[in-house]
Parts: sequence; C-alpha cells; structure tokens
Amino acid sequence: MSDNERIESFQGDQRFKAIFDNASYGIALVDLNFKFQDVNNYLCRMWGYSKKELLKKKFTDITHPDEVNRDSRAVKRLIRGEIPVYKIEKRYIKKDQSVIWGTIAVSVIKDTHKRPQYLLAMIEDVSRQREAEVALRESEQKYRILVEKSHDGVAIISLKGEMKFANQYLADLLGYKVEEMIGQNVLKFTHPDFHQMVINIIKKFKAGKTSFRFEAADLTRDGRRVDIEDTVSRIDFDGEPCGLVIVRDITERQIAENEVKKVYSQLQATIDSTNDGILTIGSDGKVLNCNRRFTELWRIPEKLIKTKNDQKLLAFVLKQLADPEAFLKKVKELYGSSAVSTDRIVFKDGRVFERFSMPLLDNQVNVGRVWSFRNITEQVRYNQIMAQSNHDLEAMNQAMVGREKKMIELKMEIKRLNAQIKKLTAS
Repeated sequence: MSDNERIESFQGDQRFKAIFDNASYGIALVDLNFKFQDVNNYLCRMWGYSKKELLKKKFTDITHPDEVNRDSRAVKRLIRGEIPVYKIEKRYIKKDQSVIWGTIAVSVIKDTHKRPQYLLAMIEDVSRQREAEVALRESEQKYRILVEKSHDGVAIISLKGEMKFANQYLADLLGYKVEEMIGQNVLKFTHPDFHQMVINIIKKFKAGKTSFRFEAADLTRDGRRVDIEDTVSRIDFDGEPCGLVIVRDITERQIAENEVKKVYSQLQATIDSTNDGILTIGSDGKVLNCNRRFTELWRIPEKLIKTKNDQKLLAFVLKQLADPEAFLKKVKELYGSSAVSTDRIVFKDGRVFERFSMPLLDNQVNVGRVWSFRNITEQVRYNQIMAQSNHDLEAMNQAMVGREKKMIELKMEIKRLNAQIKKLTAS
C-alpha cells in the first residue's frame, strides 16, 4: 500500500479522524502545489479560519511574505530527497492579519511508485513562548544595563568562592579589569582581616543560608583598604548555586560616622562634666540619653538606667520625694507639650532640686522631652539662713532705734526739769 493509499485509508478511519481533528498540534495535508488538502481543528483555531476557508487556500497564503522564498527552496529540496524532513520556526499571517510564530516539521508522502504525492506538515503555535523569550531577553538586557550602570558593585560568586561575574563599577573600585577578576577566588579581593568572615559565610551558604548583610573591607590592587557593606543573596547561575553580592563603598560613610561619633563623644563628655543632671526621654517613653550627674543626683542604679524605661525610673524616684503626686502630675502635664517649665522638687531627706524642662524638637516636631536637674539644697539653706539673719538684724535695728528714741526723750525730759529747777531757784 502506498503512502497515498494509507492516507486515504486513515481519512476514512473514524479513530484516525478523531485523533487528526483533536490533536494538540496542527496537522495539514498539502499537495505539491502547496494547496491544502486537509487541516485539523488546531490549525483552524491557530490561524482564525474555518476549515472550508483553509481548503481554498495555499500554504503560501498563510506564510509570512518574508518566509515564502526560504520555504519554497527548502520544500523543493525535500521533494528531491535531499533532506528527509524540513523543520523550522517561522511566522504566519492569521485571518485578522496579525502575525504569529509556529514551529513546523514537513515530510513527504509518496505513492506506490515512490514518487512524492503530498506534504504532511506538523505545526505548533509557539507565539507565547516566543513572546516570553523576547521579554526575557529584553528583561535580561535591562538588568544588564542596570547592573553595568549601577553605582554599587555587583558580583556573582560560586560556593567555592570563585568569582563568576563582576560589573565594571566593582572592577574600577578595586583597580582591576573585569576579565582579571573572573575565575579568581574572592579572598584575593578581600582584606585579610575579613578572610575568616567570608569563609564562614560561604560555609553557611553551603549549609542552606539564603541571605546575609554585613560590613567588611576589600583590598584594592595597590593594597588600599576599602570599607564596604555587602548584601548577599543565594541565586542559581549557569545551573549552579551562587551568591549574588551587592557591594557598597561605605568609606565616606565610615568617615562621616566616625566624625559623628567623635562629636557625640565630645558632647557626651561636655554633658558629663556639667553639674546638672540631664535626662532625655523620647516620645515613646524610652530613655534616649542621660549623664552621670543625673544618676548621681537621683541615686539610680546602673542596672535600672540600662533598661531605658522611663516608667521604671519614675517609680524609683517617686519614693524619694516629699510630694510624689505633684511631681507626677507635672511630668504628665509636660509630656507631649511644647511648654518650657521651671520648678522646685523637695525630697524627703531635705534635698531640694531645681527642675528645668523643655521639648525635644526635630524639624519643629516634638519628639520627646529634655529634663535638667540641679541640686540647690545648699543655696536654699543659705537663702534661709540669710533670710533669718536679715530678720534678726531688722529686729535688732528696730530695738536699737527704739532705745535711741527713748534716750532722746529722756534727755529732753532732763533738760526740761533742769530748766524748771533754775526757774525755781531764781525766784
């Protein structure tokens, strides 16, 4: 039986017909002039035509114009027996004139005399795969541009520590060419002080850890130290697990942070040297800062200070006060307020503090409160003593004035009596 007879037999076979019409790929029987002899439902859906419409057309009517000449040459070679099958991914024109992509495999069906009779084409719509591939390539291109233009270093390192990829920024940062870095062990570019850290991180990655963030230092070609912040994530690269490393140069940040620490240290030393106890409370009730004098004045244990809990501090100090309720009322009144306040606090043991309070502002926003305490016990006692002394002096002065007045009155009385005596003796 020839291939042609088999085809005609199969076309009359209901089982073949069911398979042919419901196949998950396109099947077309085409004569040597490229005219459709039969098509299945898949092709009708794929190209948007009815079966009746397709059977009036040629394969070249469906093929994209740019593909026709190539197809014709290939099919001629197929018919001549130069190739056993013709396979290609090509474009087709749908009924609505939109373009889709499909893979096609074409073979020859021969008659009893081994002469080509028909072409059997198996076709599959790959438009979505093609679109996905194009989108992937575009995405890869975009990410490559982002990586190359990034102001952070980007590296891909295998779990053996081998540098698989480095962007230009990282190469420039360390003074190498990109190609010089590829294939090298990451420790070559790591400052010796951090070799063990990197080795431990690689071990943890091998054990299943998926991400890290840490500060370290790299080593440039000329031996300079570069302070860095690394963010590492586990990825698959070329079929093997690797670490994607984002390297940020924090040298300037470190310099700035060290300067801030220096200024803060100087400020803290200045605050600690003052004779006032200073306490700063955040809007969340947490202790932001206090100096040594504050803990000394209020006799607060170091352990309690470390809790940074304002409520615990209040509970501790209230026990020391002569009027704890008034103290607490004032504290609650001032929290969240923009008012500036000065008052006095009297302790059970006779000590007296002057309390000054003002809001802690950040860009004009109230973010807490600053409290300043000064021990004015001696000053108060001195003032009391001075007040008493002044009172006593005034009393003494009044007494002396009274005595002086009486002396004057007595002298005047004596003078009057003497005058009367003279008068009597004269007569």
